[in-house]
Amino acid sequence: MTEQKPRGAPIRGRLAQGAGLLLAASVLGRVLAMASIAVLGRLLAPEDFGLIAYATIGAEILRVTGGRAFTNALIRVPEIDQSHIDTAFTLGVLASFASALVLAVAAAPLAAWAATPALGPVLTWLAVIAAVEGLRTPRFTLLARELRFDWAAAADVFGRVVLYGTAIALAFAIGDYRAMLAGMVLAAVLGTGLTHLATPGTLGFSLRRWRDCLGFGGWTMAHRLTAVLNRNIGALFVGSYLGLGALGAYRIALNLLNQLFQRFTQPIDRMVFAGIAHRARDRAQTRRAYLDAQALVFGCMLPAGVGVALTAPELLRVLAGPQWGAAVPVLQILAPAMAVGLLGAGARGLLQALGMARLIFLREAGMMVVALPVLWWGVSRYGVLGAAAAGVVAELVGLALLLPIVARQLGGTIGEMLRVGARSALAAGAMTVAVVAFDVFVISADAGRDFRPALLALGLKAGLGAAVYAVAHLVFWQLAGRPRGFETIFAGLLTSALRRLRRG
Repeated sequence: MTEQKPRGAPIRGRLAQGAGLLLAASVLGRVLAMASIAVLGRLLAPEDFGLIAYATIGAEILRVTGGRAFTNALIRVPEIDQSHIDTAFTLGVLASFASALVLAVAAAPLAAWAATPALGPVLTWLAVIAAVEGLRTPRFTLLARELRFDWAAAADVFGRVVLYGTAIALAFAIGDYRAMLAGMVLAAVLGTGLTHLATPGTLGFSLRRWRDCLGFGGWTMAHRLTAVLNRNIGALFVGSYLGLGALGAYRIALNLLNQLFQRFTQPIDRMVFAGIAHRARDRAQTRRAYLDAQALVFGCMLPAGVGVALTAPELLRVLAGPQWGAAVPVLQILAPAMAVGLLGAGARGLLQALGMARLIFLREAGMMVVALPVLWWGVSRYGVLGAAAAGVVAELVGLALLLPIVARQLGGTIGEMLRVGARSALAAGAMTVAVVAFDVFVISADAGRDFRPALLALGLKAGLGAAVYAVAHLVFWQLAGRPRGFETIFAGLLTSALRRLRRG
C-alpha cells in the first residue's frame, strides 16, 4: 500500500492551522525554557553553563547528522511505501550510530586537548543520545505529508517538560552541569519512544530506496550541519580563547536569543516545507503562501528582538540573576540583527520544498567563509563583544545571500519581500523611540541592579513598547489603505483560535 499526499483542503487554510498549532507549542516551549534559565541561572555557575554549551552544541550537530534529513526527503516523494520507510530508518540508524561511535572514541582526546577533564563524560553521554535518537521511527516525521502537526507540537512540549523538569530537580540535588546532561539523556529516550507510540508500525532494514533518500537528504543534512556550525561557531571561539566562564556568559545570552528566534522559526520552516511541497509547481500560490508566513513571523518577532535589546539589563537581572552582567552587551548587539534576519523566515522550508537544498547549503557555507576570519579577529581583539559583532556580520551576509535566491525562485522581487515587513519595521522604530525616551527620562540608572526595581522597569518598558508597537502598526496599516499583510493574517489566526475555544 502506498501513502499519497493529501488532497482537497485549501493549502492556505491548512498551513494557517498548522502554523498556529506549531507556534503555540513553540511559545509554550519557550516559556518552559525561560523558566529553566531563571532557575538554573541561579543554581549553576558560568563554568557549568560553559560545559553545557559544549554538550548542547554537540547534541545539535549529532541531531542533524541523524536520520531526520533522510525522512524529510520522503515528504517530497509523490508516493511512498514500506520500503521507503525502511530505507530512511536504516540510513538514520547507520548515520546516528556512526556519529555516536566517532564521538565516544574522540571524547577523551578532545577533553585532553581542551584541558577540561569534565568534557570527556559529557561527550560520552552525547554519544548515547545520538544512538538513541537514531532509533526514531520515520513515520513520525512523515505525518507532515498529511499536514498533521498535532503530534509534532505535543512532542516538542513533552520533550521540554522532561528536559527542563529533570534538570531543575537535579540541579537542586547536585548543583552542577550533570543535572542538565541527565535531562538531555532522559528527553532523548522518552522522545524516541513517543515517536513509536504516536505512529506504530513495523520497521525493517533496507537500502532499496536509497536514491530517494540520499540525494535530497544528503544536501539537507549538509545545509543543516553548516547552519548549526554557523549558529554556534562564535561560542566555540569564545570557549577556546576565553575559557568556560566567558563561554557560559556568551551562551546564556545566545540561548535566550535562540529560544526567541531560531527555535521559534523552526516550526515555520517545517510547516512551509510540508505545505508548499504539495503545490511546488504553482508559483503564484507558492509565493503568496511564503510571503504570508514571512509577514507573520517578522511582524511577531521583530518587536520581540528589539525589545530584548532595549530591556537587556533588566531582563537578565530578573531572569537569570545578578551574576550574568557580562551577557548584557551580547544581547544588545545580537538581538536586533537576529530580528532583521527574520526577513528570511521560512526560506529554508521553501527552498527545500522546491528541491533546492544544495542552494541552502551553499548559502550557509558562504556565511561560514565570511564569519570565520571576522570571528578570529573579533574574539582575539575584543573578546565576547567581538564574537557578538561577528554574529551581526554573518546574519546580514546570510540575509543578503538568501533574499535574491528566494525572489528568483518565486518569480518576485527583493523589494516585494522587504515590503511585507516595512510596517513592522516602522512600528518597531516608533517603539524604540518611546522606550529609549522612557528609559532616559523616567527609569533610574540603578533600576537594573536589584530584583524588584529591575522587574518593575522591565514590566513598564515591555508594556510601553508593546502598546506603542501595536498602535503604530495599526496606524501605518490604515495609512497604507488596509492591505493584506501581517495585520490581516494575525487577525485571522486569532479569530480562528477564539472560535476553537468557544467550540471547546
